[in-house]
Amino acid sequence: MKTIDARGEICPKPLIMAKKGLLIAQIDEIFAILIDNETSKENVERFLEENSVQCITTFRDGIYELRVTKGSAELLHSDVDEFCHISTGSKDVGSTTGDLIIMNKDAVGVGPDELTALLVKGFFTTIREVEVPPYGIVFYNSGIKLALKDSAVIDDIKVIAAKGCKILVCGTCIDHYDVKDQVAIGTISNMYDILGLMQKATKVFTP
Repeated sequence: MKTIDARGEICPKPLIMAKKGLLIAQIDEIFAILIDNETSKENVERFLEENSVQCITTFRDGIYELRVTKGSAELLHSDVDEFCHISTGSKDVGSTTGDLIIMNKDAVGVGPDELTALLVKGFFTTIREVEVPPYGIVFYNSGIKLALKDSAVIDDIKVIAAKGCKILVCGTCIDHYDVKDQVAIGTISNMYDILGLMQKATKVFTP
C-alpha cells in the first residue's frame, strides 16, 4: 500500500499532497496519508468527505493515519484552499513578524495563587486594550487552561485574537489534561507549528 508522508507539514501542504495522491491513484486503490497535527488531519478529512472519498482514520504515537480508498475518477471539489481552515480566532502562520508571548503556565509571575490569577487578568485586559496586538500567543503546559471555556480571561483572549493575533494551543498538553472539548479559542497545534511561530517572531516574551 502506497503511503503519503505529510508529517511535519502544515496547511495547505497536506491537502495538496492528498489531492495529488487521489489524482494519480487508480479507482478503488487504497493508500495511506500520515499527518502529525490535528488541524491538518481535520482539513484533509473534510476535503475527502466533500469529494465522497472513503477514509478511515487511526491514531498512534502522535501520528494520524488516514487510509483512503479512491472511489471515482474526478474530484467534485478540487480547490484545496477552501478546506485550509484553522480553529476560531487564529490565522495561518504567515511571514509577518512581531512580538510573541509564551504562556507556559496559567499564571503571571511567581507568588500566591490569588495574586498570580489577578496578574493574569490584568495582563490580558491590558493586551486587549492596546491598539496593536502581539504577533501571537502560544499556550502550553498549564497555560492551556487560559484558553478553555471557563477561563477568567477567555473573553479578553477572543478580543485579542479578533484583532489579528495568532493563537496556538499545545495539542499534547490538551491531551495530557484531557480538556479537548473545553478549548474555546485558537489552533490546537504541535511543537512543529509552535517552533515555526517562534522563529517568525521578532521578540519572544514569557510573563
